[in-house]
Amino acid sequence: MAGIKKPNMLDKEFNDFTAKANCYAVMSFPFSERCDFVKKASNCLTGTNIVPYMHLLACDFKCKNQFEEHIFVAFLSIVCFELLLCLGYVVHFYYSPALKAVSRMLHMSEHLAGVTILAFGNTTTDLFCSLTTLNDDSAVLANSLANSLFVVMFIGGLVCYVSPFKMSSYSTMRDLLFFIFGLVLLDYMLNTDEKVDFIECIVLTIVYLICLAVCVIDVYLVRITLNSLNRQIRDLEEIEEMEDLDDTHEIVIKRKLLTSRYDALAEDDRVDILERRTTWRPLEKSRTFTYMTRRTEKRQAVHIAANRFNYRGTSNRNHNLFREFFVALNPIPLADWRHAGMLPRIFYIAVAPVSLICTIYIPLVDFELHKNGWSKLLNCIHIFLNPAITLIMGKAMLFRDKSELWYYNIHEAFMYGVYSLVITVPLAIFVMIHSRTGCPPKYHWIYIIMNLT
Repeated sequence: MAGIKKPNMLDKEFNDFTAKANCYAVMSFPFSERCDFVKKASNCLTGTNIVPYMHLLACDFKCKNQFEEHIFVAFLSIVCFELLLCLGYVVHFYYSPALKAVSRMLHMSEHLAGVTILAFGNTTTDLFCSLTTLNDDSAVLANSLANSLFVVMFIGGLVCYVSPFKMSSYSTMRDLLFFIFGLVLLDYMLNTDEKVDFIECIVLTIVYLICLAVCVIDVYLVRITLNSLNRQIRDLEEIEEMEDLDDTHEIVIKRKLLTSRYDALAEDDRVDILERRTTWRPLEKSRTFTYMTRRTEKRQAVHIAANRFNYRGTSNRNHNLFREFFVALNPIPLADWRHAGMLPRIFYIAVAPVSLICTIYIPLVDFELHKNGWSKLLNCIHIFLNPAITLIMGKAMLFRDKSELWYYNIHEAFMYGVYSLVITVPLAIFVMIHSRTGCPPKYHWIYIIMNLT
């Protein structure tokens, strides 16, 4: 028919506007039309990782004017602050002790643990964030390089200022040279054909694997040297006992030199778990701001075997079972609360919800604490609760259609958590019967798996 107008390219462009428009363009729309735009704009859904801020403002809270928008933005800012507290709390009280325990069990040196376990742990979140944005027009490589520079320069300098420590010059220079070599190699690949193909990606991966191999071989050679030095020191001590005092002067000097070299190499041979600093400090001992580098405070190493036992002399496997459970659930440390001022108490109140959620969900394995953080009833609950929540949230967030919000898929993923109870509930019952409240079982280290997931 002559009266029907055929759609042209301009009409098609308008129809595809919501599929291509950035989600922040919703701020230019009237409040009454924002919810429709957010539901149609694909960027508002694909750009959502955990909290869909734009969807909450436009559709859930249904802001009608700018005043309401400011109120809800302030509320979301508090939510972001709580998420930041959650991140810091989990890293400090759960993630870091678990990584120390893994490094200790694998007999790693501090440097080898830093370039393997700690490096993988710190970059896992960045890896998943980068993989989720591969199909978007975002600067993934530039963001990764900027993140690396920020970690090396700013965070590295800040750590050295706040808590100075002795660094191995050889290990530090080796890692920096590998880092510089990788950057130069990547720059050469980009300048040759302005892209990085599959073969070049394999080359970059091989360079990193070579770096790890060099670190492992270095640790192996250091331990061979330590064993050799130890044998030489023992031989010299036996000779000292056999020889006269006049003839042992040179032997004593040689033994002291070997001992000094042995102590220098053995300083970073294994990961030492040190006593945790107390949260509260008296006012007269508190530090004031200074531009001078702070002096390192020496801390004693933790006696791991002694920390496994809290009390003895009782044959009851469930002694103080519920008391320990409710003490572990307490989100505010009472001893620190009594000595704290107004600002620290505000902080304890702010972090209390985060602490309670983490205590219920994440099992604690910390060699610095008495009984290594073991609480029998709470850890038995962790056995079936932690895998169920992990499966439900993981299925809803990772394996979802990008056109839907993740929490709309929780009801579909809920059955996967229920299926896990078939395996985890009998395990929880076994641990409840077999373990004691006075000390953690020998398999307590397995909880690290649930901790890291």
